[in-house]
Amino acid sequence: MYQSDPTALGVTAFFGFQPGDKTPFRDVRMRQAWSMAMDRDLFLDTFGNAEKFKSGGVPIETYWHAALPKTAFKGWPLDPKSKDFGPNSQYFQHNVAEAKKLMSAAGYSGSTAIESHQIGGPDYGALYPKYIEVMDGMARDAGFTFEKKLEGYTTNWMPEYRDGKGYFNGIAFRLTPYPSDPGDAMYSAYNKGGGIYYGFDPDGKGTPKGSPFTGDPICEDLTNKMRTEFDDSKRKGYAQDLQRHLGKQQYQLDALGSATGFQLAWPAVRNWLTYHTPDWGQYWPTFWVDETLPPFKKS
Repeated sequence: MYQSDPTALGVTAFFGFQPGDKTPFRDVRMRQAWSMAMDRDLFLDTFGNAEKFKSGGVPIETYWHAALPKTAFKGWPLDPKSKDFGPNSQYFQHNVAEAKKLMSAAGYSGSTAIESHQIGGPDYGALYPKYIEVMDGMARDAGFTFEKKLEGYTTNWMPEYRDGKGYFNGIAFRLTPYPSDPGDAMYSAYNKGGGIYYGFDPDGKGTPKGSPFTGDPICEDLTNKMRTEFDDSKRKGYAQDLQRHLGKQQYQLDALGSATGFQLAWPAVRNWLTYHTPDWGQYWPTFWVDETLPPFKKS
């Protein structure tokens, strides 16, 4: 049994900004409240079986995610629990009481149900609805009320929610694939020209312009700089500044975190999980078989 790199646990929660009373997440305080309603440690311990592994003497680590997942991009993601993240780390802490205060300040009482959109089929795998069920339950503990809506993946999910760039009501959930370069990954998700841009409404006024929203000027500036800068240390600095900014804005919540995983291989398979990898996550494995080891020969 080999300890492997962290595996992401959870799905991306992203928000609708369409003008109207049914889109309370235009208010940044509602997005912050959603994030603070999430008990990340409990979520990761449960889906990563962390306590069971630890009680059995098997070391396992769990990580919270900000705007870049821990599962890739070595050295680029900021830990929301670290001092380096700054004051916006507070919006990742599980704090139901503060979440309720933020919701009250935003004028939300829970009497109006928020539309919660997810696909109704198996396209995102067996854990997808279970992740959402747990996240919804945590949000309900803070006072959110939901009206669940199951969408057809090819009929209306893709055009209206996945690719709708924020022009819908309520909240939606999906798995988010990222390009292999961290600068491209952040551009893709947080620049209005990106391929997996979900749409933002920075001023919270519900006044869409363009495609269909103007984007966040800070996101636009930093993601463009990451694509034109050749110095990796500077690119990394831009990426970490953006993560701190997004920690407050909470435009979307990627998988809540990750946990180290484990893989099994015959003793005869050598160099398992031994590979060359650059900082941004691609790897090239080289395996070979030693026929002096099991299962070829008994130990």
